Amino acid sequence: MDEVLIQRFAQLVSTQIGLQIRLQDYPILSQKIVTRARELKCSHPQDYYNLLTGETSVSQNEWRQLIPLITTPESYFFRDRGQFKLLQTVIFPQLIARQKESKQLQIWSAGCSTGEEPYSLSLLLQQLIPNWEEWKILILGTDINELSLDKARQGIYSAWSFRQVDSEIISKSFIPWGGGWKINPKTRKSVKFMNFNLVQGEPTDDSNFKNIDLIVCRNVFVYFEKHHISQAINKFYQVLKPEGYLITAHSELQGVENNPFKATIFPESVIYQRPKETENISQNFLPNSKLDRSTLCRVLSPENQKNGSDLKQKTYLKKKNINQTTLQSQVNLKSKIVNSAITTGLNYPQLTLEIEEAHRLFRHKKYKEAIQKINLFIDKNTANFDAYYLLGKIYANLGQYQEAISYCQKAMTVDSLSVLPCYLLLNIAEEINNREEAKKLAKRIIYLSGISPSSISAYVKLAFLYEQEDNQKKAKQNYTIALELLQNLPPQAQVEYTEDLTVAELKISLISIINNIN
Repeated sequence: MDEVLIQRFAQLVSTQIGLQIRLQDYPILSQKIVTRARELKCSHPQDYYNLLTGETSVSQNEWRQLIPLITTPESYFFRDRGQFKLLQTVIFPQLIARQKESKQLQIWSAGCSTGEEPYSLSLLLQQLIPNWEEWKILILGTDINELSLDKARQGIYSAWSFRQVDSEIISKSFIPWGGGWKINPKTRKSVKFMNFNLVQGEPTDDSNFKNIDLIVCRNVFVYFEKHHISQAINKFYQVLKPEGYLITAHSELQGVENNPFKATIFPESVIYQRPKETENISQNFLPNSKLDRSTLCRVLSPENQKNGSDLKQKTYLKKKNINQTTLQSQVNLKSKIVNSAITTGLNYPQLTLEIEEAHRLFRHKKYKEAIQKINLFIDKNTANFDAYYLLGKIYANLGQYQEAISYCQKAMTVDSLSVLPCYLLLNIAEEINNREEAKKLAKRIIYLSGISPSSISAYVKLAFLYEQEDNQKKAKQNYTIALELLQNLPPQAQVEYTEDLTVAELKISLISIINNIN
């Protein structure tokens, strides 16, 4: 398929369902389109494009066939324990108290995939509402993938969907079913599924979407174009009650313009709320720092600033008119953050002697001997995260970045939730001047860590990247989040994933940077 046509297909997919097709994904998209066109006996992919752009029932049906091929359903029960803790302790108690007279709750799980999320919401509400049967509760699960919705309606799941669920919950709420588990009728009763397109659909035209108390839309916008995200959150705003809540996955609304919701940062996540009708709607995506100008002046005394190294700032300074105070603060931070993943140690309580010895050799920069030791270990053992990650660090220090990237990727296949390989890959991306990849990796770290102290370094690194693009607004947003996350930490505590950088030092530097950003 020629380049122009595949670009048109990518744009069509974005326009129709919001999905952003990256350049590196063009070959996969092309292969799937060609395969589907052959199945329909289209003589040329252009004929298939014409079919998709039609306004007939045949065209609409073909989109239903194509969407499962280009989307990836991935879900499991009680995904993201931190956010479910917030629902259990903050959001649901407030909504239950607010609705105790009417005994009605309307919840929308947007992008529900195969149904684990809406069923999890129902199970949690059953735990929190003693007189559950007396309430009128609707949990509406929507998705554009009809195959996923069919599975959701069946309510039958394998053990993989329960990887974060206590066995007691499974035995009480599910029925053994052919080697798997089926949701019980009590839970199923409150959940309804329907096909809905967040880009093309208008929820205000459907009675199912009226008077919504809570919208949960997680791990959906990570695949969306920015302007489609803005469209979707405006639709959410229209159907939410005043003081209704919106929960997204971590950092998914970062950088979205004209977000009408109020944002509140909890240790587990950011929660968005539609303001009361009498409140002014803030157009700022993030809350402002609570530090006033007098505080900034008081803490920014010169003797509080540490000396830092240059770290290749001269070219950057020539390109931009940066205040020297801001630059010095950036240098101070970069000297301790930029190589954080390479210097972060491993946790070795149960590792074999071979890996411990390899780590000792690594510390003494005996890289060749360390590589030999690890390879001997790998030859005799199954995939091991620490072995792969240590190889990644060694090759990164040697400047052999392709090998380092390969071993980081192998480490991530063993433990996809660890941020350590992501930090190392981020440093490599910065070193080879791949800024877009570096931003994606910083966002992935934030996604994995959540809005928590563990993500502070990633927010600072992401802010650096935005400053290099002269995007002062996004840079300031990320610096501000990092500063807010530092507020409740002990001043002398070390910031995670840094080289001995204390909370107090980072706060001083961040305040200086934020204060000097135009």
